[in-house]
Amino acid sequence: MIAVVPHAEIKTFMKESAQKPGVYKTLYFVLAGLAGMGIGGLISYSLVVWIGGGSPATAVQVGAGIAFGLSVLIIIHEWIHGIAYKAFGAKNVYYGGNVRQFVFYAASDGDVLKGRQFRIIALAPFLVVTVACLCLMVGMPQYGAALSTVLCLHTLFCGGDFLFVHFLSQHDIDRLRTHDDRAKAESYFYYTD
Repeated sequence: MIAVVPHAEIKTFMKESAQKPGVYKTLYFVLAGLAGMGIGGLISYSLVVWIGGGSPATAVQVGAGIAFGLSVLIIIHEWIHGIAYKAFGAKNVYYGGNVRQFVFYAASDGDVLKGRQFRIIALAPFLVVTVACLCLMVGMPQYGAALSTVLCLHTLFCGGDFLFVHFLSQHDIDRLRTHDDRAKAESYFYYTD
């Protein structure tokens, strides 16, 4: 057994995992830094334009993007994890979370997955939402501020996913297996022979 992760302690596990160097952790921190600057810039620009007597349209879009990101996007994100689980044959997908800790998750009770499969499951929402936002920005540039806000906010929210993949990358991913236990509210990571 490499790790037992109680669902109530996912944040603690992520903080411990983040102590080691690695490519996925570095990639996430670069993306999060860019996303943080992006959302900060969008908010600042939209408020300066509005306060300066310009149209409030950009501020409204940024506000709508934040509202969407803090509500519906969380559901979509976890739903994408669930679809990825099912794509690898998982039959017992379930969802959970802790609003106080702002931690949400998808898991699959008893279904054993390989390390490479779990890596795809973990990164699927980031990839799908990023591509969707970029495509929508090209197709509907008039909503660029809202879509950029959603993209930046979602990137910031993907920290747990990237840190799980960071954890996986520190182990022999071809021998690594994982499964969840819904009754115990735990996830297990271990090697097979």
